[in-house]
Amino acid sequence: MRVCVYPRQRRGDYDNGYIDDFCRSLVESGVTLVGEEARNPLLSLFRYRKVDCYVFHWIENVPNYKWGLMQSAAAWLIVRAARLCGRKVVWFMHNRRPHSGRRLFLCSALMRLMAAASDVIVTHSREGVGLVAERYPHRLRKVRFIDHPTKNRLSDRHISACDYDLLIWGTVSPYKNVDRFVEYAAANMPGCRILVVGRCQDDALLKRIVASAGEYIEVWPRPVSFEELGGLIARSRYVLVPYASQTLLSSGTLMDSLSFGARVIGPNVGSFADYAADKRVEVRTYDSYDDIKAILAADDRCVDMEGYADFLEQNSWRAFARRFVDVIR
Repeated sequence: MRVCVYPRQRRGDYDNGYIDDFCRSLVESGVTLVGEEARNPLLSLFRYRKVDCYVFHWIENVPNYKWGLMQSAAAWLIVRAARLCGRKVVWFMHNRRPHSGRRLFLCSALMRLMAAASDVIVTHSREGVGLVAERYPHRLRKVRFIDHPTKNRLSDRHISACDYDLLIWGTVSPYKNVDRFVEYAAANMPGCRILVVGRCQDDALLKRIVASAGEYIEVWPRPVSFEELGGLIARSRYVLVPYASQTLLSSGTLMDSLSFGARVIGPNVGSFADYAADKRVEVRTYDSYDDIKAILAADDRCVDMEGYADFLEQNSWRAFARRFVDVIR
């Protein structure tokens, strides 16, 4: 089977570990990957016609890119042409809607297009199935739930003293609500030791976070490698994911944190709600920031590394590719 994946961005323009692992897992499962990394991965699709299946990730974000109106028209044309030529079309619905942007009407229109034109809609959250039933009820038969894949990094887990109650890691963006939580914690969680680490390209946002941080809140505005992340997770009681719940369905931050055996706290939606019910891993959910205080005040349970290992093996990239290829075949 010949598969073309969007977006395959030229390395260095934008790093997306999920897409890299996604493509690698397909190749290892015997799929022929068509196409190369490109500066404009959408327009590059016009070059690839000898394809059995097109797979689209985050295509609903296209209206917010440079030349968004033109690229939105190109996206419509590519998807319609694929259908007319008898190619399979797969849409991964990662979020309820784009996390940010001014052209939400166009984003919603692209999501409706993908719901109508796709042969298969894949979601990494059971809530995503319900979302399709609510928004696009006539497309429900197309939906497949497949757990968000991850890796087993338990061998990189370190035994260390606990220096932080909460670790917030990853690129700091407005939709992640880091500024709101830091402001809340400084005022309402005295003595709670918090580390925020991640690159922030919004200077105004970073200034708000630093200005709000109290005595016990550290802010490291720089990228963090996975090698360093393993040590930081070992020094923290929980990883906190304070993202806005209005857009969220699945989370790579959640799965990468679990790959190190982390305890995770996140909003009571999507994948967080799914895995809060899974006894093999430690995922706690909150409806308000006050719930986070209650979680920290409760007694900690010992992390069951055998449970984590079983969870990570079941949701490995190898297992994901096997399930996905079975679906598209």
